[in-house]
Amino acid sequence: MKLMVTAEDFGLTKGINYGVYDACKEGIVTCVSLLMNTKLTSHAFELVRPLDIGIGLSLNVTHGKPTSESKVLLEYGFLRPNHELTNEVLEAIESEYESQIQKAIDMDIEIRFLTSYNNYHLKHEAVYKKLQNLGKKYSLPVRGEYEYSDVFHGKRASADTLFLLFQQKFEWLELVVTPGFLCGELIELSDYREMRVVEHSILVNPYMRQMIKSGNIELVDRVY
Repeated sequence: MKLMVTAEDFGLTKGINYGVYDACKEGIVTCVSLLMNTKLTSHAFELVRPLDIGIGLSLNVTHGKPTSESKVLLEYGFLRPNHELTNEVLEAIESEYESQIQKAIDMDIEIRFLTSYNNYHLKHEAVYKKLQNLGKKYSLPVRGEYEYSDVFHGKRASADTLFLLFQQKFEWLELVVTPGFLCGELIELSDYREMRVVEHSILVNPYMRQMIKSGNIELVDRVY
């Protein structure tokens, strides 16, 4: 059985960046989904560049500033948190997604998969289709086309949850996690704060590696 453990929101805040980095270096995280349009994108990438982990892209049209020239998605110079998905907006979303992919290519990132910030594409079928188009164009898997689990979150972010998950029989699975350390910017941005620290502490617990070994699970850094 193969398991890819992906840390989300990489590049959102410094606290998240350092928490994710530590969960990769000391814990069971094998992959990150990197935001390409934040002021901390480069900071995040430089942290994990020396590590042997996979990098997927968390394409983002609902937070921060765009990387393309499109004005359609903006409000007061920033990306709107919500969009009315007209044809014009959908085309702008696809263009912004592609601009972020190109930025990753220019940074010499070996992209393992595509997803979206807060799984935005999985909430809107029309956006999902646009992302699938880009996945085909760049020969990259898109989250939603393969098996993944976000069960390790909130009240379910516990060692017991992972123990039960590791008892399941799967050929390959992506486990989505959101570790991080507290920082002022995270407190300002998100209601999901302290539990990121809890997630981190569980993911770096040596007992997790022992459970994975006992379950005959291979940690991997790519989609199979």
